[in-house]
This record gives sequence, C-alpha cells and structure tokens, in this order.
Amino acid sequence: MLKRKLVALLRFVPKLLAFVAVITLIFDITCLVLGNMGYWVNITNSMPVGVYREESGDIEKDNYVLLCKDDYELKRARNDDYLCKDGHQPLLKKVVAVKDDVVTVSNEGVFVNNTKLANSERIVNSLLNDNSLLDYTLKDKEFLVMGRSPYSWDSRYFGIVRRDEFVSKVVPVFLVFSKYEDLHFNY
Repeated sequence: MLKRKLVALLRFVPKLLAFVAVITLIFDITCLVLGNMGYWVNITNSMPVGVYREESGDIEKDNYVLLCKDDYELKRARNDDYLCKDGHQPLLKKVVAVKDDVVTVSNEGVFVNNTKLANSERIVNSLLNDNSLLDYTLKDKEFLVMGRSPYSWDSRYFGIVRRDEFVSKVVPVFLVFSKYEDLHFNY
C-alpha cells in the first residue's frame, strides 16, 4: 500500500514541476512585455505588490519612485540586463521628504520636520553602515525615501537620495496584496 502511494506521488512530481515551470515562464514573459511598455511589477513586501506605470513629471513628496542605489552592503545577485549600472533592479520606494524638509534618521526612527514617521525605526545590524542624519535640511535635488516594510532597504540605511539616482516616477495601476497594509506612514 505504501509503495503504491509512493509510486503515485513520484508520477505526480514531474507534472507539478512542469506546471510550476509554465507558470514561471508566463509570469516572466508578462513582466518583460509590461516592462517594455513602461510598467513595473513589484512582488516584494517593501511596497504594495502590484503593477506600477512610469509617469513623467517632477518628483514630489508622496510620489512612488524607482531608483538605483548601490547596495553593496546587501550583496544581492547582479544581472547585466538590469537597469542600474551596478547590475541591480531599481528599488521601488515612496518619497517622504524633499527640499527644505528637516530630517533626522537614527535607530529611533525617521523624523521629517520633527514628526516621526510611523514604523520607521531601523533594524540594528552591525553589517550595515550607520548613515544617521541629525536635523539635516534637504537641499535642492535631495530626497528621503522609504518602503512600507520595517525591513525595507531605504533611506533609513542608505541615507539621502539624489535626483540623478531616480529612474522614474511611477503610479500604482493595480495593487494585489501588501503584507504591511497597516504600516501606512502618517505624514
């Protein structure tokens, strides 16, 4: 009896693997087609999962943006096909501070104009550099960005983002799921 169940299971495994391969291929092709049309698909917990469309215009507070930030500290896999010059995918984040905003970034959290952003505390990790800022007034073309997850790789860890590090501004088109839906920032 056990042998029969095992044989049946072993016959099922190749079908399951083929199904997973087909679904993965369909997803990859969809992302490629959307990417060529100016759309981005986010599947990370850093920002809401869904589809975003590139949009032109100035970058302002509360905009969603794609940016290239060297993340040598994370040592993620590199790929020459990606948009960032260091071989990484752009990061999707929300702009939380712009020119003339006074910002403080520390382990206690991110403060913009003396108001602490909800759930903005840093996760203390000795492998990451300390990019603390104390009462720093952002200059022209300087921004602070954050993700929605407490684990997001964002300005809490890499500090100020310059305008030339942005790839584009994006707007959500279709959002599916966010593990951190309750972590909306209170500005």
